This record gives sequence, C-alpha cells and structure tokens, in this order.
Amino acid sequence: MPVFCTQCGKSNRDRARFCSACGDALERHDIEDSQAELAQQNLPGDAQANPQAPVQQNLPAGAVAGPAPLILENRYRIVSLIKKGGMGAVYRAEDTRLDTVCAVKELMIDADIKPEDRAKYAGWFIREAKLLAVLDHPNLPKVFDFFTSGEKYYLAMTFIDGEDLHAILERDGRPGLPVPTVLEWAGQILKVLDYLHSMSSPIIYRDLKPQNIMLHRDGRIMLVDFGIAKKLLNESGAGRTVIGTMGYAPAEQWIGRAEPRSDIYSLGATLFHLLAGRHFETGVKSMRSVNPEISAELESILNKAMSDSPDDRYSSAAEMLKAIESLSGVGRPRHIAVPPVQAAATPRQAAVPAAPPVSAGMSEAVKRASADIPLNGSEMVLIPAGEFLMGSADGQGEEAERPQHRVYLDAFHISAYPVTNEQYERFMEETNYQADSWWAMDLDDDKGKHPVVHVSWNDAMAYCRWAGGTLPTEARWEKAARGVDGRIYPWGNEWDGSRCNWAGRPNGPGHPCGDCERGTTPVGSFPAGISPYGLYDMIGNVWEWCLDRYHFEYYRQSPQKNPEGPGKGKDRSLRGGAWINDDTKFLRCASRAFSSQDSSDAFCGFRICLP
Repeated sequence: MPVFCTQCGKSNRDRARFCSACGDALERHDIEDSQAELAQQNLPGDAQANPQAPVQQNLPAGAVAGPAPLILENRYRIVSLIKKGGMGAVYRAEDTRLDTVCAVKELMIDADIKPEDRAKYAGWFIREAKLLAVLDHPNLPKVFDFFTSGEKYYLAMTFIDGEDLHAILERDGRPGLPVPTVLEWAGQILKVLDYLHSMSSPIIYRDLKPQNIMLHRDGRIMLVDFGIAKKLLNESGAGRTVIGTMGYAPAEQWIGRAEPRSDIYSLGATLFHLLAGRHFETGVKSMRSVNPEISAELESILNKAMSDSPDDRYSSAAEMLKAIESLSGVGRPRHIAVPPVQAAATPRQAAVPAAPPVSAGMSEAVKRASADIPLNGSEMVLIPAGEFLMGSADGQGEEAERPQHRVYLDAFHISAYPVTNEQYERFMEETNYQADSWWAMDLDDDKGKHPVVHVSWNDAMAYCRWAGGTLPTEARWEKAARGVDGRIYPWGNEWDGSRCNWAGRPNGPGHPCGDCERGTTPVGSFPAGISPYGLYDMIGNVWEWCLDRYHFEYYRQSPQKNPEGPGKGKDRSLRGGAWINDDTKFLRCASRAFSSQDSSDAFCGFRICLP
C-alpha cells in the first residue's frame, strides 16, 4: 500500500522513508492495519470482526448510529478518527483520486432532535461547505468537496498536520505559555479575523477558543471547526442564533446578537487562557496578579478586548492588531530581549556540538567574563519553532545545495545584525584573547559599526562563548534568512542589487551607503534587504561563519530535525556572500561556502545565536 506524506500529501511507495515530493520523513503507517484498528475501536458487536464493514461511531446515548463507510463516495478511504464532538467527527482520510491525505468532516445528528432543528443543523453544514469553499486564506482550511451519505453530511478539506492550542497549553504551560509566543499567534488570528469580518457579508467565527485553533507544523495558526460560523445577513435575522462556549463568548452572544466585536471578546478570553493557564473569571482584579509576565500594556489591551459593552472594545480586528503590533512587534520584525546568562546556568553552552579547542587563547578570563556579558549588547530576534524549506530545487543553485528538503528546527534567537568591530573590541580588551589573526588591521576610527572581519572560525567561537551564545548552524542561519517559503533572497525571489552590499552595487545619492568605498558598510545600512524575520545583512556585506563542519554531500543524509552538520571535516561552513562578490550565485539564502577554521579574510565575519 502507498505511504502518504503528512506534510504535502504525496503518495509514496510503501517502503519509502522520505517523501519524493518534499523530502519530509514519512510515518510508517499501514493502511489495512489502521482500518482494522479503527473498526475495532469504534464498531460494536459483530462488526468488529470485519474491518471492511461500515464504520459506526460509539455515540452518546440517544444518538443515531448511522453508517460511515470506510470508503466514502468511492473516493475517500477513512484512515483514523482525529476528533469527535457532540455534533460531528473529523477523520483522517486518503483521497484515492488525487493520492493525497485529507480530512473528512462528518455531521452527526441527535436522534431526539426535532425535525425542524434537524433541518436547521443540516442547513448549517451545507452553508459551511459553501462558505469555506470560497474562502482563500493561509490560516483557514480549504474545502474542496461536499457530499452526503444516507442521512449524514460530509466535507472534504485540506489535512492540517498539527495540534490545537489547548493540547499545547496542557503539555507546555507553566502554567501559561510564553508571552512572545502567544502574541505571535494573536497577530495571525487577528489577520484572519480581519479577513473574515471584512467580507461583503461579514463572517462571525462565534466560537474562538484554544480547542478550535490549531498550530500547523510549519508555524501557521489555523482556525478550524467552522460548523458554527455564520454569515451576518443584515436583514435575514441569521445573526440571532445562539452559539458559543461559556467562558469565551460575550453576553450579547447569549441573547442572539453576535457581531464581529464578539469575536474580539472571545480572542481576548482565549489569549488570557493561553497566558495564564486558566479561564478568565469575572472578578479578577488584575491579570498581572495571575501572570506577572503580562505587562501593564498587554493587560490594558486584553481588558479593552473583553469589555462588557461592544462599544468599549476594539472596533475591529485591524485596530486590535495595531495595538498588539505596537506592543510586541507582531507583524513586523520582532526584536526580543534575551535575559542575561547567569554564571551557574551553562546548559546553552553545553548544547554546542563537540568541536576541537577553539584556541589556546580561550582563557579562564574569557570563560568567566561570559557570565557577565548578556550577548554583549546584540539585539536578538526570536525565530519560532517549525519547518522550513532548505537548499535549492533541482535546476537551481549548486550541487552542494541539493536536494531541497524540509527541516524542523526548535525555536532559537539570532542576532539582528552581524557582530560589529566595537563589540569585538570590547571582547578583546576584557579577555586578552590571543586571536588567530590581527582583527584590527583594517579598523579605522569610523568603522565601529561595521561588521568585524579578519576573524577565524576559532575567533568567532571564542567571542560567542564569552558573550553567552554560539554560532548559528547552517540550518538556523538559512531559516533566519529566508523564512519558511523557500524564497531565493531574504526579500523575495527576484534579484535586486540595491538591497545589499555586494561588488556590483550602485553608488551615489539615493543609495543606502551613498558614495562610500567598496568594502564593508555599517550593519543595517540596507533596510530594504531584511529577512522575513527582520534580520539585516543576511546577504552581502560579509560571509558569516556557521557552527557546522562542511561537506558538499551533507544534504543527502542530513537529519530532518535540528541538523548540526557532519561529524567530521576540517573545514567550516560560511553563508551569505560578501561585499567582494560580483556573481549573484553567491548572494542567495541557500548558497554554501567553506574555509578552514583557522583562516581569516577581509570579507568574513559572523553573528551570534542562542539555541
């Protein structure tokens, strides 16, 4: 039987370990065994002995136990049950026509329900199908089929490979989740709410809560369970249906007067739950008393969102998004302050892969100083956990960049700019470190803000350890440079030589560095070339040392999760191109170079990373 990729849905041969389309590691999943297991778990009586018999749910007392065949519409082969609620279930299925994985949603109707209500529930389901079929947003599932089987109703939609925020909170909450993470999600949710509310016939979600929000493996937030979403028809009275969840829905929703600002209230309650690890309760005098990490500004935003009167809330999702962005930087480059590294807290340094001694100059003074210098003033950017597309596709780039493959990385911080001369000078003065080369050979009084050059890999590692971090791996560097969509350059897929410092850049008025001489430029001089995460100078200015050893065939065997480079090799990897390069093939996010770890040049520098 074929094996289906959970990332892209591609059908692969039964013994394949990696997807032939996207390179993702495949789950070993035997379809026949899954069907038998599904039947044994969900079928009562004699039906358990026959995995080809119709699937019948263990429904609550009084519910109709109608058939749900293992193959629906001669097309959708049911693999497993994902989720079941009072009114429906969601299955993982194979689309045998397209050879892809999909989700199939089933409507279940209570046997005691009145005929007129039965028709109403069925009408909701039909409206959901038509509603979702016309929606096109990266944070919403895409419906591509609708059908009935007997008295049951089904939707076929894209499969979301991830987990809901309630499950994440239950697993990772201490008791709540980190504020920057929650605010990043909030930004995505507000953008999709703005999309829904701005339609010609506004759509009110009505049941926003952690259980109905999923985090995709690629980092996207996905709103699911639109079975209760409704169009707000101004004159039809459709907005008077009472739907919602206690603790998340505002008062007006319980009297059938839901409106777009009702979703604003629900989002406020959802964010509070994620941050505090508990439901918001009327009478809580201060959210900060529940979670001290909630700032006064954030508390004010949540209080406004959850005002009793809709008129006192944000007038729109766009307005609330603007407030969140002004607070945290969601939706623009997010520069997150990293707390100082304490002397006793050394796990970050222990996490650096084993490497040869950086230099005899790595003295005890250097090691002691690292406890007192919190990354030496580097402005750090949080790169969230998730997958990205690494390397170059067939026909693009160099052989060492292939095959293009998906890589999962845990969250990490990386400096927004390369390390500068003035930062490196402080390290040298305070440690008396004996460098592999004379780093200040080109240093003039006016180059303090330029990236440090004439530093070897050994020198760069010594600095990073002193400052409390390490060098980024190639994978971390590349994700920070290109984001998750596989773009060729930090700014997109079209070359624009005005966005970085390279040998072919134009000079003169109107350009970032005017008539400056060829060579390094002050860090951050090309703001139009920032990466999706807000990092500067990822392309051009200086080649940047990475932690990994280099091997041109490494991508053929690299692990799918947190790769750290080959275990052996005399050379170290470099990324990003430099001011000296006039061939744009070196000025791409996927471009790889290497040099011996004790060498140094006038065009090689580095930036610091905190795993």
